[in-house]
Amino acid sequence: MQKYFLALATDQKKGIIAAFFKFFLWLFSYVYGFFVGLRNILFDIHVFWPRKVKKPVISVGNITMGGAGKTPLVIYIVKALRRKQHKPAVLIRGFMPDGKGARSDEVQLLEEALLGVPILEGKNRYDNAKKTLKQGHVDAFVMDDGFQHRQLKRDLNIVVVDALNPWGNRQMIPRGILRESLRSLKRADVIILTKVDLAQNVLPLKQEIQQIHPQAIVCETMHHPFAVHSLRSKERLEPSFLKGRKVCAISGIGNPESFDKTLLALEADVHKHFIFEDHHVYTETDVERIVNYALKNGVIYVITTQKDLPKLKPFIQTFGLKLNLLVLEIQFAFITGEEQFLERVNHLFQH
Repeated sequence: MQKYFLALATDQKKGIIAAFFKFFLWLFSYVYGFFVGLRNILFDIHVFWPRKVKKPVISVGNITMGGAGKTPLVIYIVKALRRKQHKPAVLIRGFMPDGKGARSDEVQLLEEALLGVPILEGKNRYDNAKKTLKQGHVDAFVMDDGFQHRQLKRDLNIVVVDALNPWGNRQMIPRGILRESLRSLKRADVIILTKVDLAQNVLPLKQEIQQIHPQAIVCETMHHPFAVHSLRSKERLEPSFLKGRKVCAISGIGNPESFDKTLLALEADVHKHFIFEDHHVYTETDVERIVNYALKNGVIYVITTQKDLPKLKPFIQTFGLKLNLLVLEIQFAFITGEEQFLERVNHLFQH
């Protein structure tokens, strides 16, 4: 049911029945938008006050559902801070759709990418920050998915916008994918456009953003494929390894189209892309279906994303010796605006 309503929100479903449900989703979106707008007004006029911690807080968020590329930017910022001898911690709510208390895929990805950095998972980011400060050894916080979490005061507010699908159909949840109005971009200090290399033309998008918020720093970035990791051989291969090779792709991410486009740019022969909803928890049945399809169609390589890997690792034996499970490793990189962005980050520690 959740998958069906997401398909409605993204206009993937057509016809009379879909139109009927879309009408009611449109009505609910006005209710949702009213309460989100009211909450923002109460923060803006200081009826509600964000709580402040004694160390700089850098928030990375977005205004849409789905994968805009927040977590790779968090990793980039944390590594930049560590190069400057800072000691950052990451604040993240965490999310698992099965409700069983398991760690979220973002948390597992952060832990693997940022060895030694405290990853503080929990809904109350302020309490987690305060507890960590009492223990010492932390001089900055990077908050993942923090744009709507206004309870914690931030010193740098960053919004990530997916250049492939910036606003969806421009409707609010649940009729669309907008978490709040585009006017909310005015709260941002920096706006990061991601996956610019896969988009056709970002100039109209930049112009629209600058009309909404002329003072914002707008940077262009890409998610650059830098390695292919073979789970069977433990090798890290060049991305060019995929050129001309027949593969099946697996993804449970917010924007599977970006994974498709990346594989296409690498000239992989994608026989089939098994697309699951964002944060999908894989089952034995899912994996057996993929394996059976690949073997039946003569495909020996199955490729997935870094975000999906932790949830597929328990099924390595199911893939067996006949299939080679690959992971496309992505590196976040700036196209424009990196120097200006880092200046803003470094400025936080000059007081």
